[in-house]
Amino acid sequence: MTDPVRVLRRLALKYAGAEEGIACKGTAVESVTFQVRTKTFLSVRPAAMMLKLRESLAEAGKLAAQEPGRYQTGSGGWVTVKFAAGGTPPKDVLKRWLDESYRLSAEAPAKKAKKA
Repeated sequence: MTDPVRVLRRLALKYAGAEEGIACKGTAVESVTFQVRTKTFLSVRPAAMMLKLRESLAEAGKLAAQEPGRYQTGSGGWVTVKFAAGGTPPKDVLKRWLDESYRLSAEAPAKKAKKA
């Protein structure tokens, strides 16, 4: 079986300006994260991935209704896909969703610095 974290790492780091990090280090929810412009567009654990969607959120919602043990939609457009229930999504869906999540983060306006 292919390691989904390794596959997703390779795909995510192909995006311009993508950087890898770790979230929640040392905890049960420790994740490998991928950011652009300090905004996370993908979070991966051995059993699941999370990415942010807007245009494809309805599609993800339909998949969540059909396969609630595999797909979940959450607040702010975040979608969770669990790997244990059949691996990563189909390649065309995965590529489209990754592109969308990256674009949403890359094009998001930069946070304004707080005045002291």
